[in-house]
Amino acid sequence: MAIGELLQELRKDIGLTQKEVADKMNLTSAAIGAYETNINEPSIASIKFFAQLYNVSTDYLLEMTAIQTPWSKVVSKTDDAAMDAAYESLLNDLLQLSAEDREFIAKIIHALAHMKE
Repeated sequence: MAIGELLQELRKDIGLTQKEVADKMNLTSAAIGAYETNINEPSIASIKFFAQLYNVSTDYLLEMTAIQTPWSKVVSKTDDAAMDAAYESLLNDLLQLSAEDREFIAKIIHALAHMKE
């Protein structure tokens, strides 16, 4: 999916119009429309803004990962820097696996997390 289509989908998911997004960015709705139809590519600053507005990572917007949640929000549940680094390393390893292998690992984790003692 091209970035424009993704931006449009994310905007609609949170129920904003192009005009509302444009107002937040001090742009015209035509500029947002041009991004969403891939006529123009957003600048790095705009990509950062979109990521914050839509609560996704910039990597997700740039199709570098399928994980929407910004990493900082994933690891914000811990105050342990070593654990944060371990989580990040684990996530990077998971992303190297095939979709089939990731699904298998997810099932194992789910089963372990929900085991009755």
